[in-house]
Amino acid sequence: MDPARNGLPGQVIASGRDYDEGPVYVADSLTSLLQEHLELLEKGSYEGYADYISPRRPGCDSGTQQIIGAIPEEVPPTLQAIHVNDATGIVDLGPLTAAPGLRRVHLNRCTTADLTPLRGLPVESLRVALTGGDLSPLAGHPHLASLDLKTTAPVDLTPLRSVPHLHGLDLTGAGTPT
Repeated sequence: MDPARNGLPGQVIASGRDYDEGPVYVADSLTSLLQEHLELLEKGSYEGYADYISPRRPGCDSGTQQIIGAIPEEVPPTLQAIHVNDATGIVDLGPLTAAPGLRRVHLNRCTTADLTPLRGLPVESLRVALTGGDLSPLAGHPHLASLDLKTTAPVDLTPLRSVPHLHGLDLTGAGTPT
């Protein structure tokens, strides 16, 4: 890639669907990135998961976003975004109330039955597949700006009329709205 203004050839940047603010500078070269990762591993500054490890870089809060297969029983209070992919069964959103700064909840290829836990959270972006189609917990939500809804049952959209900042609504995967 041709670096932008003030960029250098060989620099490492992170970009993609999880970088809503745009590309992020990571390191001046692949060599320096690998050296930094080795130093972090030697210091024990990493998080271990089932099949991989993730170095904890200074200045990066790894607790702000999680991309996982199920909502953990203990949600870190620093969590700001969660992407749950391919969870089996109905996803319980209750544990998310432990994250008072949660702004994005995306359930991908999985469903939930109750949106009530999101009522008191500053969620701005919500992507859900909903069983039952009850949107009443979102009525008057002061922060919700974008909703991508999937449901097999007809859904009453009336509660969304009182959502003051809702500017994005995707119902292409929803049942017949009422």
